[in-house]
Amino acid sequence: MGYEGREEVQIFPNKEFSAKRQWIATIAASIGIWATGTVLGWSSPSNPELEESGDLGELSKNQLSWIASIAVVAALLSCFIIGYTVEKIGRKLTSIIMVIPFVIGYAVMASAQSVFMLYAGRFITGFSGGAYTVITSVYIAEIAQDRLRNTMGTVMVVCLCSGIAFVYIVGAVVSWRITSIICGVVPILHGVAMLFVPDTPRYLLSKGQTEKAAASLQWLRGAPSVQDIEPELKEIQSSIEEANSNASGGSLLVGSTIKPCLMSVTAMAFQQLAGINAVIFFSVDIFKAAGSDIDPSICAIIVGMTQAIGFAFAGILMNKFGRKPLFFFSEVGMCISLAALGVFYYLKEEKPETAENLGWLPLLSLVMYMVTYCCGVGPLPWTLMGDLCPPHIKGIASAMTTSTNWGLGFLVTFTFQGIVDAIQGYGAFWIFSGICALGAAFAAFVLPETKGKTVEEIMRLFADKV
Repeated sequence: MGYEGREEVQIFPNKEFSAKRQWIATIAASIGIWATGTVLGWSSPSNPELEESGDLGELSKNQLSWIASIAVVAALLSCFIIGYTVEKIGRKLTSIIMVIPFVIGYAVMASAQSVFMLYAGRFITGFSGGAYTVITSVYIAEIAQDRLRNTMGTVMVVCLCSGIAFVYIVGAVVSWRITSIICGVVPILHGVAMLFVPDTPRYLLSKGQTEKAAASLQWLRGAPSVQDIEPELKEIQSSIEEANSNASGGSLLVGSTIKPCLMSVTAMAFQQLAGINAVIFFSVDIFKAAGSDIDPSICAIIVGMTQAIGFAFAGILMNKFGRKPLFFFSEVGMCISLAALGVFYYLKEEKPETAENLGWLPLLSLVMYMVTYCCGVGPLPWTLMGDLCPPHIKGIASAMTTSTNWGLGFLVTFTFQGIVDAIQGYGAFWIFSGICALGAAFAAFVLPETKGKTVEEIMRLFADKV
């Protein structure tokens, strides 16, 4: 296996080992999240083409909504199943196995002769994509040193957004069938990359595979010898033993435990109820409906690239400004940008002559929305999940938070078109704007600051409030 070799490395003055191999493992794992991004972004360029071309017959708005949202339903289901699988057979093996259904799903989509075949393909790829949100987050958290964990966690969301931008670009120049074939190659790249990195030391230790755990940790740290990583190995073992001794079903109901978990879930709820999935899945449709004089596919690509670049800077901003103020200003920025987008839709409906001179406003509003989302509300709930959820119930709490993400993501995606039909586009975006205002209040008055605090300090913060 590719991680068995030894390599002499320079020890930094702070006694930390080289981070090079941790970055290699993080990028290898995050290619799976890039594949997940292709699932999320696929319907944006493909749905309008399916509707116009009639390749699968005349499709209703309801059918197009299901094409977009059924992947999210599958992702929600996968969170609970994969949470069990990663504990039974490991993070690495689960990750490699999930390549198979991912490729099959895209093959079904590429060869679809009916809308039901497309539903099936979208469901399979959605299940696989959802699985990687669980696998990759656990994998990165368990291989990264404390000093690198936040930054490496940001790589995951950067890859997610890069996958979305990638499918926007591909979908703008080739047909939806070719797009599916190209997207099907991405999980294969992930599977190959994972062959050359180890499973996590924590998982291996939990299965009693001490020698393999030591070899894994030595490779990840680039340590000259096993003796160099023995203190960290013992620390991981102690953490596992403590988690096992504290684990119990009732412990979730303790006030000092349930409060931070609910706070993590609430932060994730505000992320999804801000309408991000509606923007991603229907970005091309949004620009077409708005009557923008900029090519809709180009607008979607700009929005997708803005998202990817924004997430790349999120880790720096989190470390500089902290979680609480960043979440607040992110919500405020999204509130303003969505309100402006609603104003454009209102003018288009009520005063079309005025709206004709504002064809630039949808692009500006959505770029501002993406920038503020990516710098705060996008990555922060995932960071807060790691900060707030107590170690001995992290599996349960992570499943709760992740299922909230996918469940509300489905709700927003599936109901968006119906909301637009009922109260017009401006009404839908003003609702999202109002939710962002509530999110800003949550950040200002409820959310604690966790920057620079240890797990024990965070738990003590909530214990003091019991």
